[in-house]
Amino acid sequence: MNTVTASFEPDVAAIGKGLAASFGRLLGGLPGGMLGPQRLAEVVGIDKGLASRLLKAIRSRDPIAVVHVIPGPDPLRRFLRAAAERGAPADLVREAGVSVDRFAAFVAKSAGNRSAFNGVVAHLLPEAREQFESRARQRLFSGFSQIKGFSVDVDFTATFIRPSQTPGFVDYAVLSGMLGLRRQRPDAVVRLATHMIRDTQQPWTLTTLDGTPIEDSIAGRLDQFCSAPPAEVKVETIGNARYYFLAGQAFGPDSTVDLVLGHSSRTPAPDLPAPGERRFSGMGVEADKPIKLLHFDVFIHDSIYRDMEPQLFIYDTAFRGMANMNDPSRVPDRLNLQEQIVPLGRGFERIRASHIQMYVEMLQYLVANRGWEPREFRAYRYVASYPIYGTQLSIGFA
Repeated sequence: MNTVTASFEPDVAAIGKGLAASFGRLLGGLPGGMLGPQRLAEVVGIDKGLASRLLKAIRSRDPIAVVHVIPGPDPLRRFLRAAAERGAPADLVREAGVSVDRFAAFVAKSAGNRSAFNGVVAHLLPEAREQFESRARQRLFSGFSQIKGFSVDVDFTATFIRPSQTPGFVDYAVLSGMLGLRRQRPDAVVRLATHMIRDTQQPWTLTTLDGTPIEDSIAGRLDQFCSAPPAEVKVETIGNARYYFLAGQAFGPDSTVDLVLGHSSRTPAPDLPAPGERRFSGMGVEADKPIKLLHFDVFIHDSIYRDMEPQLFIYDTAFRGMANMNDPSRVPDRLNLQEQIVPLGRGFERIRASHIQMYVEMLQYLVANRGWEPREFRAYRYVASYPIYGTQLSIGFA
């Protein structure tokens, strides 16, 4: 076992206690005692930002939070030099300096630099981890939107599943949309793909929501929910997937469009697990675009996955592609992120989404075309800000 890893958390806590205690005594020994950020900056001759972070750190009750919040070793040493020049007790300055040296040595040994160190420490603090992941996601979004040449404000999918009138099959109905879609350059290829997650040898035929076969580029487009005029779409079918491409080369802010599609399909029903077997079945989406907000709702008919609670699976697909939730070899590809599924009950009473205009109307349009009753479905929601490009997000039941 790596002894640095095994002792990391208690070592961080010890470092934090030392920093909080030594700097607390030093600040208390300054002229006027413990000061606020503005006054401390004036007395010691440092900038207010450094003073504010230092005070926030030593006032933290959690020693690990102290280490996460406190300025780095170099800014702390600048503070100590300034405090010494302004008459701070020499013994307290030396004591704080020893704590800083221990802090610096631990950062170098355990992570190499402060940025990497903060990433590790953030996983010990739920609120810090959320902030750390959010900033990292935004940086990834910015980079991939420039590389891909386009971005999407909201990418949403609503998937309904219920037993088919054909024995041994289930019916799916799906709404999918890209809102605030804009090209950043004219050569950008923009694609919205529908994937068959579950392996099957049966043919998979897409139809419109009312059951009409999709044979041209606009049959699945729901013009009443798209921006006007509706974006032109071209379609290519490869195997069991139908790919929708944004036509044309318009780019820039004036090219922004909202595109909403709807389709239905009939597929073999998922196999039931054998007694004592735990096997997941469900549906998923792929973050295959630079997206600011991903929204994924699933609507499960009462007769399917009864007495089963959903579980979220997030996979890195960069190396091996789309993942089967039951494949143990894909466990290393799962990402441990601060995400959760929210149950929304039956029907559409709690289904509104402020980031999707006319969302309830879209869902009502879907069930009306399929002849389905909303209250026969229970709903679950997953929403992620700046989802990581190249990840698969699946909701499984077992």
